[in-house]
Amino acid sequence: MTSEVRAALEAREESVVISRVELQAMMDDAAEKAARKVLFEVGISADDAAGITAARQDMAFLRNWRCTYARMVTTVGNAVVMAAVAGLIAALWVGVKIHVLKQP
Repeated sequence: MTSEVRAALEAREESVVISRVELQAMMDDAAEKAARKVLFEVGISADDAAGITAARQDMAFLRNWRCTYARMVTTVGNAVVMAAVAGLIAALWVGVKIHVLKQP
């Protein structure tokens, strides 16, 4: 028997057979534990319904704040561009009045 065949047989003897349902249950359990651990690390107790509700409200507030900030940045940006365009148009008009129409 070659060493490769022997290694394959030894690995097969150490393997475990489980059903798809058991595997799915193990994966679901591991995912839930990981989610609870991450929530705990950021300060949210997954067992406390009031804490979860408060965290959802906090996230909604932050999302609203972010959207409001984005709208404000857009509005201020538009105002700056409009002011610059108005200044250029005013400078152009003053130039036309002085050089073309010869008005002081």
